[in-house]
Amino acid sequence: MGQIPGELPSYYSDKKLIATIMAKVSHIQTAVLGSSDIFIDKIEYFEHIKTKFKNKIDVVDMEGCSFFQVALNYQIPIVSIKIVTDYLQVNKKSSKIQFKQNLSQAGILICELISPEFFNNKE
Repeated sequence: MGQIPGELPSYYSDKKLIATIMAKVSHIQTAVLGSSDIFIDKIEYFEHIKTKFKNKIDVVDMEGCSFFQVALNYQIPIVSIKIVTDYLQVNKKSSKIQFKQNLSQAGILICELISPEFFNNKE
């Protein structure tokens, strides 16, 4: 658990990309991203993963690991930018409802962050 055979156990974001983003976005937080082969839609699933990895994982997605593996293989600098649209709560509204409510705003924010102007503006 935690490693694809023959691959690295962990991957890291490019430090220059992190510095660029952190310098321009004051309200951003760093986090440890964990990847899973299942959709985490129950708090029990997330707690299981957190426990297995000694509570070092903050956010889970299904694609992160693959993106970092490909970037490393092709020597492409990478950073994962996550805008959390839904979160798990016990006995609260479903993550599907949260996702639908927050998706449009998340889309706007991510477009602003990945636009060429963001990285080319030397303010």
